Amino acid sequence: MRYAEYVKSVDKTLDDLMAESEARGEARGEARGEARGEARGEVRGEARGVVLGERQALFTLLEARRLSVDESTTARIVACNDNDELRRWIARAATAESIDAVFD
Repeated sequence: MRYAEYVKSVDKTLDDLMAESEARGEARGEARGEARGEARGEVRGEARGVVLGERQALFTLLEARRLSVDESTTARIVACNDNDELRRWIARAATAESIDAVFD
């Protein structure tokens, strides 16, 4: 084999190896990205579930305490995505004399 042919052969082999490495790297990167995306989605889903549970607990408590919930109060509760706020409302609802005292 002549030197020029040898160099071409080595170059082709190196190019092939680099392409294969890039493909593996891309595949690993995609897999990591998918895993991170799935994890974020799970966390968001769990957080939404907690918010829904807190809302339901608040509605249940208000109903049990016979505190009247009008449409604007319902809309306010449904619009709230803050667990801490929902928990404050739940704690207030446990002892509130009126619906206004829950949200003041």
